[in-house]
Amino acid sequence: MTDMSTESSHYDPKHPWLQNQEDDPRQANWSKVFFDPAGVTRKPVFLRAQTLLWIGRLVAYFLAGSIASGAFLMLPLGFEGNPAIALGVMFGLFLLFSVMSVISHIRRLNDSGRSPLWAMIIPIPLFVGAMAGMFSLIGGAAMTTATANDAAKAEIVAEAEPASEANDDADETASAADADQTPEPRRGGPPKKPPTAKDFVNGAMGAGFMVWAISGFFVMLFSLLFVARKPTTTRD
Repeated sequence: MTDMSTESSHYDPKHPWLQNQEDDPRQANWSKVFFDPAGVTRKPVFLRAQTLLWIGRLVAYFLAGSIASGAFLMLPLGFEGNPAIALGVMFGLFLLFSVMSVISHIRRLNDSGRSPLWAMIIPIPLFVGAMAGMFSLIGGAAMTTATANDAAKAEIVAEAEPASEANDDADETASAADADQTPEPRRGGPPKKPPTAKDFVNGAMGAGFMVWAISGFFVMLFSLLFVARKPTTTRD
């Protein structure tokens, strides 16, 4: 005869790993999970919270990229293609999600009996990603400044050269000869356009996101194998 006492004792027979309402993500108070570091969070709720935060970061990245590239046309807000707003949106949302993740980690560490100081590892990917993006912007700005200076110097030298009648005649003769000849096709395609602010912003966001994703992978392992793995020690 099957003993039904064990099954009936579960909070949710279809999800036996949920022992009570505090374990159930469907019953979680998300405002406390993300903004109240004084409480505790059970493992199932913590895992659901981290999944939501990762999805939010991906959405923030693509939203900022669409604003920077001018593809953000669904809402006529008037800032499509604005690189400054794109960077502000990306960094602001990533900073918000990082703070929310730190608080949820503190709550889970409290619940598992570990020191909440371990949660200070969580913002590391944001900092290194921001540094990578900043260095990319600085490098792009330096390259643009050097190119502009070279063009200005070349223009000054050209204007300083004395124009003589002999040179004018030679130029006219050369121009007539060039007009009679069929120009050779350009090799290597059309001339490259100088990079714009949008290009630098897209490059900075791409570099920052890549560094964040690589370092964030190791932080994710820390969250899964260290923070979330230990069972609760605060259950009544």
